[in-house]
Amino acid sequence: MAFCENCGAEIKEGETKCPFCGKKTGSVDDVYTVNPEDVVELSGESKDKSEKQAESAKTIDTMEKLMAAAAYWSWLIIIPLFFGRDKEFVKFHLNQGMNLLGLFLVLYILGRYISFISILMIAVFVFAIMGTINVAKGEMKEIPLIGGFRLFK
Repeated sequence: MAFCENCGAEIKEGETKCPFCGKKTGSVDDVYTVNPEDVVELSGESKDKSEKQAESAKTIDTMEKLMAAAAYWSWLIIIPLFFGRDKEFVKFHLNQGMNLLGLFLVLYILGRYISFISILMIAVFVFAIMGTINVAKGEMKEIPLIGGFRLFK
């Protein structure tokens, strides 16, 4: 099987130019060949993984992901709180975001009286990033240390 070097279209044996782009393929340099068995072997395992990832991504639409991601960023939590509580994916991340907001408030109050506690606010920021990455991947992973608490069932 031969393919056009210019556009990648399949070229039948004996043809001197590409049927799609019209580039002449008279010399061996202009055409490359691919063994179909090699293509199957290369895409076998990775195709299964990518299909599974595509299926999980299809079940969670973009709007759900946006609402779930908003749950991790302070006052934006009101968006999924009012509009996304009926979706399981959003509800899970809303719980995680509420836990994070609670941690933020506790550290903020303690940080007013004990100065070195305010350094721990970095952990809140890191946890928010971790949660947002989990949303982007379509995963429902708990935030370390505080993720086990459930406010919404």
